[in-house]
Amino acid sequence: MNLYHTMGSGIEEVGFINIHEKNYKAPVSAWPEHAVYRDAGRLGPEYLKAGIEGRTIFLLSKVKLLV
Repeated sequence: MNLYHTMGSGIEEVGFINIHEKNYKAPVSAWPEHAVYRDAGRLGPEYLKAGIEGRTIFLLSKVKLLV
């Protein structure tokens, strides 16, 4: 989740130029006072639950476990 620290330099290393970065707030619960962030925070856990199966299958099929 901390890719934003190195993403710009990584993109430059492969040859892209004129890179612009913009950071966005991404609340993960309904605690923010601002209505837009509160609504986004309510949806965040739903997105995580909806995608957990795909991420789990990816990890289990790509990562070699030491047995």
